[in-house]
Amino acid sequence: MRADYAQLHPPYTLASAEPDEYQLRVVIWRVKAVPLDDNSSISLFVRTIYQLEDSSEIVKDTDTHYNSTDGTAVYNWRMVFDVLIPAQIPVLKLQIWNYALLSSTEPIGEANFDLTADFFRARKRQQHYRVPRMWVRCSHPAHKGKLRGTIEIEASILPREEAEYTPVGNGRDEPNRDPFLPAVTTNRTYIDWQQIGETVGAASSAIMSGLKWTGVWMTVAGIIALVIFVMFLLK
Repeated sequence: MRADYAQLHPPYTLASAEPDEYQLRVVIWRVKAVPLDDNSSISLFVRTIYQLEDSSEIVKDTDTHYNSTDGTAVYNWRMVFDVLIPAQIPVLKLQIWNYALLSSTEPIGEANFDLTADFFRARKRQQHYRVPRMWVRCSHPAHKGKLRGTIEIEASILPREEAEYTPVGNGRDEPNRDPFLPAVTTNRTYIDWQQIGETVGAASSAIMSGLKWTGVWMTVAGIIALVIFVMFLLK
């Protein structure tokens, strides 16, 4: 190797074949364009699934945005995963679920967020690497060609040592930073309008039934009083 070439092309260390420990931080900002599927409102949460090398899964959920009437929901929710890079399956599965249909085995829509290139860049730089904020489109095999919602996310990948030096909380817990996640207070109280409607209907029926029987007893009491009054006059 010529001396002038060596000066222009300094040596660099090749990454080891052994995996290194990193931390993946994912922020779920919001969702939109979720179909209501003939419902007047829908309660939504987002689930993320990361598969580890031993085939086990890390499953994390946002809180629930209740009673969305237009298929949108806000979360501002952070999820933290300890990962190895390179990873056997560098994919984060994103799913949108209907809270009222937890007994269902299928989400409303889902997407696979491929982290292969991002993991490669993060390991090559060996420092904090950011995945820019973006919208991820969701689909469902039973609704081919149809959009089943979009999820706004961003992510960052840090070496374990840097992650330990600058920790962050899950959800909106402290330390709440990088980025700061504002609190969400709207649509955080569950209201089952169908159950309320059924309860009001049952109560109304009971009241009407009660009024009906009250009227009968008042009529009977009136007849008895009239009979007693007539008997008193005839004495």
